[in-house]
Order: sequence, then C-alpha cells, then structure tokens
Amino acid sequence: MKILCIIDRLCAPGGAERQLVTLTRALTARGHDCTIAALFAGSDLARDLPEWGIRFHELGVRFQRDFAGAAARVARVVRTGGFDVVQAHLLTSCIASGLSRVLAGGPPRVAVLHNLDYEIYPARNLRQKALRRLHRFALRRLTDGVVAVSESVARHYRTEMGIRRITAIPNSIVVGGPPESYLEGRESLRRDLGVGEGTALLAYSARMVKQKRHVLLLRALEILRSRGIAPKLLLVGSGPLEPEIRSAARSAGLESQVIMTGNLAYEDALRHTAAADLFVSPSSQEGFPLAPAEAMALGVPVIATAVGGVPELIEDGVSGLLTPPDGPEPLADAVARALADRVLRQQLRRAAVERIQTHFSPGAVAERWENYFYDLTNAGLRRTLGAKAAPAPREMGSNG
Repeated sequence: MKILCIIDRLCAPGGAERQLVTLTRALTARGHDCTIAALFAGSDLARDLPEWGIRFHELGVRFQRDFAGAAARVARVVRTGGFDVVQAHLLTSCIASGLSRVLAGGPPRVAVLHNLDYEIYPARNLRQKALRRLHRFALRRLTDGVVAVSESVARHYRTEMGIRRITAIPNSIVVGGPPESYLEGRESLRRDLGVGEGTALLAYSARMVKQKRHVLLLRALEILRSRGIAPKLLLVGSGPLEPEIRSAARSAGLESQVIMTGNLAYEDALRHTAAADLFVSPSSQEGFPLAPAEAMALGVPVIATAVGGVPELIEDGVSGLLTPPDGPEPLADAVARALADRVLRQQLRRAAVERIQTHFSPGAVAERWENYFYDLTNAGLRRTLGAKAAPAPREMGSNG
C-alpha cells in the first residue's frame, strides 16, 4: 500500500512529529511504501528517513494559515504519487488534506487527532471561531475517516465537532532500546544532579504550561516535606510558565529539592527520566500521555492524575498509580506509598514495561493502522465498482 502522510512540520521536540516517524518506520517494515510531506520548513527529524526507506517532501508553504496554498501543494503530490490513502496530522494539515480532495480527488483522506485542542484552546474570538468552523467542515465533509490517539480525544471531538464516528488507535511507544540500556551511567547522572545516596528522585518531563500543573506538584512536595519525606524533584522542559514555577519553588522553600534542566535533547530527556525512582504527572488534561508512557517503557513507575487518556494507558494499581486530579494531597499520598514500598515499585515497573511492549509497540500499532487502511480503501473500492458495500465498522464511514 502507498501511504502519503501530511504534517505541519517534521521537527523536534514535537510528540506528533516523532509519532509519525515511528509509525511510518513500522509500516515500512511491514512492506508498505510511505511518503511524508511537511507543509512548512523545519524538518530536522527527516534526516534519517531515506535510510529507513521513507520518502520525504518539504512543501514550502510560507504562512501558517495559507490553507489554499497548502492544499494546492498537497494536491500536486497526490496527483503524481499514485497513493492508496492520505493520512493527515495536526490542524493545518488536516484542513489542507481535506481541501486538496476538492482540487485533486484521489484516495481516501484520514485525519489524525492528537490533542484536546478545543478544551485547551477554546475558540473565543471571531478568527478562532472561523478556524474552528473550517476545521469542522474539513473533518466532517472532506475526510473519509477520523482517528484519535485515545478514546478521550475521540469523545472530545464528538462533543466539539459533532463527528459521530471516530476510531481510537493509540500512539506507539519506542525509546530506542531496552530499559536496561538507559541505566548505564544512571548513578553518575544522579550524582551530577546532586541526588545523594539514599535520596529518592521524582521526575516530571513536560512543557511548562498551565494544563501541566507543575505548581500542583510543588504543593505535593510541600506536603511530603511536612511528613518528613524529602525527595528531589527533577523538572525537564521549559515554557512560558517557567519563571512562575521557579518563583513558586523559591516561595515554598523548595529550591534545594527542585532541579530544573530546561529543554533537553530527546535522548538526554529519556536518560534523565530513567535516572528517577518515580515519574509523577499532575496534568489536568492529556490526549495521549506520551511522557508517562515513555517512563513506563523505561521501567520507571508512574504516578499520574486520572485525566483524559491516562486511564487508557495505566491500569491503576497494576501498571501505575492513578490519583484524582482535584488537589495535591492524593499525589502526595501516592508518592509516599510508592517510596515506602520497594516491592510495589518493582511490580509496577515490570507490569508497565510489559503493557507498553504488548499494547503500544510500533508493530502492534502499525498493525491496527494497516487494518484500518485496508477497511477504508476496500469500502471505497466497493463503492467505486457499484457493489453493495458491507456494513462498515461502527467507528468508520461518514463523519457527518
């Protein structure tokens, strides 16, 4: 099968961008012919694509909201490529892919939804509302199939856009090697971070924005300190709220416990996560929680608030610990419980690695995509030949 994948940009540190590279590698390994086209400049993740047998085009769209120009460039690629299906990721690419169908016709279009976009960034002004209407029109009228990376994201779009049929196919998780490979140098890294022998290390890797709730994690750290428990907290990442988070740590007297690295290269971020005893995620919104999933793949026990797609990833008490999202006390209780119980941490670690390898490996996710594409293209072929189409799966078909 020839598959064209459209995305806004193919550059780090984006989660959707890395997911697309991982998926196309897995599909290529299964014998499919994959091409990635990025609308805009900035494609550092494309460097190794030729080595993996994946074609790449940078389409050179100049402006973020130049939907007509983007659609025209996508249409040119579609006309000459002989593709069986077109898959689009992120808002601009989903709109451009849908509009290109008007210009070029061709194969079925599939939109992939990664985030809780309209919950995190509600459409408030006229421009935002117009963009939302265009997005809705493209998804409902110009797209043959809609896929969300979690049931939580699917529910969000059913509510916000009125799209009845959305299939959930999760992201795949790969960290470049077995968990043991990330333990090399672990102790020296902990020493470099100032984590003494016998001191626990918590990690949280996330962009410093409101929904990631770093300050809530600091409040949980205060509660732990009041109980005589004083782990170090490693915060990986940056963002607009970094000054506020630094100020909150100072005001709470937690400066000696909190380590802030700023943004790190992907592999360095994984090694820092692997150095921790626990990964703690206090987020208020998650479509598919990539950083907790990567921590699980690395064998780091995860404690997370039960929001969005998190309960689809973590089985509470089996492959991680889930807490209600409404305050710091449940987080503090879960951290204290896990730090006090070495056997529990070992059980969570083993179950987490097994869950990722079984349900979220690139091969397992690629197989689900393969089946989805075949169902979609076969349904289109039946319509083209005038045959009576078999009933489509419940998630598939018209999105109106």
